[in-house]
Amino acid sequence: MQFNNLRFFLLSLTVFLSFSSFGQGQINLLNGKQVKADSIKADGDKFVYYNPAKQKEKTIKKDDVFSINYPDGKEDFIFIPDTANGDINLNQMKFVIKGEQDARKYYHAPTATIEGIIIGAGSGFFAYYGIIVPALNSVGVGLHQPHDFKRHVSDTLLTNNQFYAYGYRSIARKKKVNNSLIGGYISLTASLFTLGFFNKQIDHFFYSLHH
Repeated sequence: MQFNNLRFFLLSLTVFLSFSSFGQGQINLLNGKQVKADSIKADGDKFVYYNPAKQKEKTIKKDDVFSINYPDGKEDFIFIPDTANGDINLNQMKFVIKGEQDARKYYHAPTATIEGIIIGAGSGFFAYYGIIVPALNSVGVGLHQPHDFKRHVSDTLLTNNQFYAYGYRSIARKKKVNNSLIGGYISLTASLFTLGFFNKQIDHFFYSLHH
């Protein structure tokens, strides 16, 4: 038990330090994404920064930003929780975002993709009426929590933190829905083209029999 407590403390420290980006600026978003950035400056309700990867200046809304790390190691928190009205505090929010980051990195939802492909392929038999089927399937997929997420994390001890689990599940659910939609509609499109091709071949075959 004492070992687990020490391990969780060290993990918590790692979570807090994971937002730091020495040598280069970094914008930490509320959805768990991290954007490498240089020359970050405030401009009204947004931040203007230079993206070194894309080599151009870009903007991002302040409402989407959790914190900003500067090259000297300083971190400015843009997200200011209103704990008096029920908002979670900064430390709890860091666990939420860590969960989102791990879900983006480790959770791939292959089952949702395969299910979407199968559903989409079968929907092709309903012709254009089948267009709605993959969307309905994705709604059903989104209703179910990703219960197996503990196998796809940076450290299983983090899953005992309710804020980490909340952040992880929110992104994992979105991945499941997106994978289901993409797999479903790609498969549906392929199915419609395939069935259309065979229908033309059959029509051509019977036409040639009668002429």
